[in-house]
Amino acid sequence: MTREGKTVTLAILTVFIYAISIFLQTKTIIFPFPLYEVIFFIATCTISFYQYKKERLLSLAFFVMASFGILSSEFFWSFFMNGEALINLNNGVTIDLFKLIKYLLIGTCFVFSFYKSEHKYIQFASIFPIAILFIALGNHNLILEEIAYLIVFIYALFHLEKYPILNLWILMFILETTKLWHLIS
Repeated sequence: MTREGKTVTLAILTVFIYAISIFLQTKTIIFPFPLYEVIFFIATCTISFYQYKKERLLSLAFFVMASFGILSSEFFWSFFMNGEALINLNNGVTIDLFKLIKYLLIGTCFVFSFYKSEHKYIQFASIFPIAILFIALGNHNLILEEIAYLIVFIYALFHLEKYPILNLWILMFILETTKLWHLIS
């Protein structure tokens, strides 16, 4: 297993061990949603450090996307702000702007990831998950959003050996799937 695969495996195991420990205490499965952005950011920093020499553009895009993911998290801001300031931040457009930039960067990472393929038709296939993602965001449809991540997850599975940085899509898919599973159940 590559270093990148080990990093993603460690992140996923951390999430599931947390959920199992909560289950053993309360008999309900609770995943650490507020920590997902932090977990993804740490994994992105680690993998981007490993892959920066080979994949500069994609490493940088993932790092900036993960950074905006943290900035769009209320959990992150709760460490720096008191209750009233946090309420004012949530009522403003700042968090929404960070989320918008994050999703635009996810679309950019989709394009950069699919561009790695040697086949032109697969490179153009990045349009589909991007379109599905933004339709999902416009309609607030979590299932469509998950389908967009599923498409990139499947693509990443077939290209991991050649491009280990795509392990980040596997991590994102699993984190988003656990979030969706918990919200639906």
